[in-house]
Amino acid sequence: MTEIFTPVPAKGFHYSTAPQRSPEWVTIRSPRIGASEIGKYMAKGAKDQYLVGRKEVEKKIAFSKAFGVPFETFVNDAMKAGNENEDFMATEYAKQTGKELAVVGCAYNKWFVASPDRAIVGENGGIEIKWLFDNEFSELLLSGFPKQEHYDQMQGQMWAFGWDFVDYVAGNGHTGKFYIVRVNRNDKRIDEIKDEGESVLAIEPMDTEDVYSFSQPNNNEEGEPFND
Repeated sequence: MTEIFTPVPAKGFHYSTAPQRSPEWVTIRSPRIGASEIGKYMAKGAKDQYLVGRKEVEKKIAFSKAFGVPFETFVNDAMKAGNENEDFMATEYAKQTGKELAVVGCAYNKWFVASPDRAIVGENGGIEIKWLFDNEFSELLLSGFPKQEHYDQMQGQMWAFGWDFVDYVAGNGHTGKFYIVRVNRNDKRIDEIKDEGESVLAIEPMDTEDVYSFSQPNNNEEGEPFND
């Protein structure tokens, strides 16, 4: 069963129950890096150089700071399936483990925001749900551990909410199976995430000097408004 409740965020964080895409949520999300992006932002290559993902995240934040809206990205099939099956997988997890879950909002500070999929009632932890296609699901089963980007996402959630663990719940539609991995808090990695704060805050908004607003485009000679 799921219910809405108000957890206590970690020291230095605020908490919001604002629904995604609501004006309050947009105000919170736009200038900040999300937990799902922090792993890509921090990723380094064999020679300790930042990978291209860092530039991609910097671009998103610069765009959002300039225009006050979250950067819209391509939603792949796995992400879409994950969103569509989140409630279903939360129910299946609760049935399998006997744990009670609660819907949570987001915790945020000046530069970081985290939105876990659920909190576990009566325990200092939550769950993060992913829908993995066969290749990623196989890699997870072989390694027994989430990929680094997902691992860092959960460490960010634990930092923001003060949790001790997050259960990684990975579903695979082809097999009709799901796999649970408990990821414990790693304070060393959390400290490394914290160290990125100054660099995120230093990202400047994109230059909008020659950017102009336009009215709704027309789709006929009479000037009738365009409708999707």
